[in-house]
Amino acid sequence: MSTTLSVLSPRTVFFPVLLAALAAARPAPAGTLRIGTLDASSHGPAAVATGFLTGDLRDSLDGHIGELGFDGYELLEAPALTEEFLSGVDIVILHNVYDNHNPMSPPLSEEEQGALLERVLAGAGALVIADGAWPAQPAAAEALVAPFSMSIEGTIPDADVSSVGDPAAHPVTGGRFGEVTYIKTFYAGWLTDLGPHAAALATLAANGEPSLAVIEEGALGAGSGRVVLLSDADPLGDADVLPGQLTFPEHEALFLNTVAWLSEGREGTPACDTHCLGIEISEIDDAGNNTRVTAQAIDDGDDLVLYTFTARRGVSYSKTMGPQAERSADFGLPWGQECTIIVTVSDGSNCVPEAADASCQRSYRVPPEPPAGRQQPGDCNQDRKLDISDAVCVLGFLFLGAPEQLPCGDGSATGAGNVSLADWQLDGKVDLSDAVGLLQFLFSGGPPHPLGSECAGIAECPEACGG
Repeated sequence: MSTTLSVLSPRTVFFPVLLAALAAARPAPAGTLRIGTLDASSHGPAAVATGFLTGDLRDSLDGHIGELGFDGYELLEAPALTEEFLSGVDIVILHNVYDNHNPMSPPLSEEEQGALLERVLAGAGALVIADGAWPAQPAAAEALVAPFSMSIEGTIPDADVSSVGDPAAHPVTGGRFGEVTYIKTFYAGWLTDLGPHAAALATLAANGEPSLAVIEEGALGAGSGRVVLLSDADPLGDADVLPGQLTFPEHEALFLNTVAWLSEGREGTPACDTHCLGIEISEIDDAGNNTRVTAQAIDDGDDLVLYTFTARRGVSYSKTMGPQAERSADFGLPWGQECTIIVTVSDGSNCVPEAADASCQRSYRVPPEPPAGRQQPGDCNQDRKLDISDAVCVLGFLFLGAPEQLPCGDGSATGAGNVSLADWQLDGKVDLSDAVGLLQFLFSGGPPHPLGSECAGIAECPEACGG
């Protein structure tokens, strides 16, 4: 649930000090994310805390604050940025929009720019949206990025789409709330100078210039916070305000990934306490799988551990299983190849950052593929011919325990060789239907074995063909 502190008044020195005093007198509940922003005197209908242009943004916070790792959040707003006001916030969200047709006025003063920079240097995060829709009044946008040694200019005079080169490369575009591959903009500006600290994540199609950039933790100085900068406000505006344009619903993942990244490690976000202790790898023979990966892990809080298993071989093979409570996973890995096995463990919470030992990794060379002995398909009793005794063999194995094993591999009904040899119905297992299929072939014109009626090489089986 959000709590909004609304002060609709001119920019003066008195009100920011009063707001700071009120914020200090009313401590936030445990696990509350405190977001600071400017009020309606600067932003009118685009005010983050109260404006009708930003309702979707607030609804998103309402719906996902628990997933972000907090019990709740507060939107704290003021008519001006001061060090006193900003000292009580975890994240600052700023933009330069008043409504659909006008920028905020006046721009941030030098004092406000300094207060913003000081708060970020002290460790707070910042989402800065410097909209470029007003080429005649660039000062409002420039004042937002100047504290971070950056510049913005220009306006794309139409709709445009920014592309994200590698979404998985950064949590803002590849975080837990979804992958961001594009950003739709409308009359966007662009970041002409990223300065010494920022890195671009997305570029405009019209001119290839950056439209989304980030500054990493510690980049501005020891202990400094993270910053996300966007050169257009439309992606985070309400969808029903701009006819024909899908705005916030299409970009909610971008917003939530940004808040998650900016708030990592803040009060209310639990520390990760799940640790991977090791990986065991064994060879198996189970319906196409040849490798079993078993992990050991511990959670400091005795929570249920969830395991995510990944097996990779270069770029040609990658398979992930989980997250799952079962601590083993079976893979059909490429025979004779060197593979990398990775196991990541968690307790399912939204903790950040991940524990340093939350993942285990090891290399494993898969054994060579077992030799393929030539077999008469369906020859269960290995007498090198196909007759009723083979159906009796299958039934005896299934229901009488005689024979105790099938002829191939480990002798089990799930072994790949035995499935290939005896699976008449091609359903991936050996059961009663396979004995029935063999009898139908012998006596009532049923279809032959899937491998045909001639001898065929079957992996894990001995040579038993011809009489």
